[in-house]
Amino acid sequence: MKLHIVRHAQAGKKSLWKGDDDERPLSPLGFAQSKELGKVLPKVRRLIASPTLRCHQTLEPLAERLELEIEADDALCKTTPLNGTLTLLDDLIAAGDNVAVCSHGEVLGPLMRELEATGVTLVGGSPANQKGSVWTVKVTKGEMLKATYRHPPHVSIKG
Repeated sequence: MKLHIVRHAQAGKKSLWKGDDDERPLSPLGFAQSKELGKVLPKVRRLIASPTLRCHQTLEPLAERLELEIEADDALCKTTPLNGTLTLLDDLIAAGDNVAVCSHGEVLGPLMRELEATGVTLVGGSPANQKGSVWTVKVTKGEMLKATYRHPPHVSIKG
């Protein structure tokens, strides 16, 4: 099985956003990144995101292509302790389906460092990943072995 761990695409600047940060949307660049991710991410059976708007928007093009609903899970929130995120991943691995999850840099950096510390080989990137990037974790016999980094899609926007 494969687990695709997505950092949400580019969002508007936090310092310029006046509302609840959970409702901060993707920027025009982020929408372009999400469209490309929706084209290049492989078929999965489930899509799970942090409850924030930007994480859902990042997965929406893939959800539309695969005709899947996006499930919200607090285990992918910035405020969730790392062991909560690890428990979610363990549950997903036990289920055995290819899945994509979308979260935040504050979650994914520590998560990838923890996976590396427990023996998962990280290929092609560092735990401090970029917005719109993807770690694809290969799972064999219920064990995470290798995670391969995919840089954010190169997109340009007019305007």
